[in-house]
Amino acid sequence: MKQNSALYSPIASGLQRINLNAYRQIITHCMRMKDYERAIDAWQRVIAMTAQIWGAQHLKTVAAHYELGNCHFKNQQPKLALVHFVRAFEIAYQNYPDMNATLQEIRTQIHIAQMVAACIGPEPQIAHCLPTKLMSVKTLLKMVT
Repeated sequence: MKQNSALYSPIASGLQRINLNAYRQIITHCMRMKDYERAIDAWQRVIAMTAQIWGAQHLKTVAAHYELGNCHFKNQQPKLALVHFVRAFEIAYQNYPDMNATLQEIRTQIHIAQMVAACIGPEPQIAHCLPTKLMSVKTLLKMVT
């Protein structure tokens, strides 16, 4: 007996959404525990699943890239954060140009990530003074917002 694939696609979609919710719960837990590496891994899976369910140009995919950028930023990886902020901006700008507040928020995060990356620098020996550098960024954030 041949099965109708259209009949089973809602089930597959439902399972994907259940998995997506499970990853979001993992992210919430990891962020509370400050386990950013695990949260980053989960966000990457969320991006892939979101793109598969709704499409790579969907607003949910924009939000997932933005949140992954925030996670990298909290993990003291501003250059990796920048990659995802830029991707979120590109998708939003191309597909949602009327969302001015969203575009401005993403653009602000891009500028902040650029400034932090420039302050930290590429040298590994600078890592020991990272908390001092981030304190100045917190002050900068207060001034910007």
